Amino acid sequence: MILESVMACNMAFGVVKKAIENGKEIHDCAKAMGAWLGHKEKIEEEVKKSGGSKATDLQLFYELEKIKKDEIHLKYLMNKSRLGMWSEYQQFVMKRKTDRNNAAKAAIKAQAKRDSEWAETIDQMRTALFIVISLGGVALLSLYMIYNFER
Repeated sequence: MILESVMACNMAFGVVKKAIENGKEIHDCAKAMGAWLGHKEKIEEEVKKSGGSKATDLQLFYELEKIKKDEIHLKYLMNKSRLGMWSEYQQFVMKRKTDRNNAAKAAIKAQAKRDSEWAETIDQMRTALFIVISLGGVALLSLYMIYNFER
């Protein structure tokens, strides 16, 4: 999984670099930059949660270093395109990450609310069933007493 993300990340950045070398504007490479960023985030998440062997850790470290080098190059290209573009890009990325985190938290909260509503409904059904069974038992006991004590 992670090796595919690394290869895709490297290919996406290669597309960006080649397009800019061929005279395209940086905004013409937005799709490839988005792919690069998505794969970069996947790799960082995998590195955070992976507990592989030392060879894998070393490989992951070097892959992250390559990605950091690519990021520095991208920073250079963006600032060359327009001064301050990199900082605006960083702010945009942070805002999007915050929005995604908030959406995930809201989804978890909504799921918890639905679960609690179901739990409440089930508790109410148990209570209703208990009342019905209790009333049925009282009715049967009353009938038993009426038929046995009248004679």
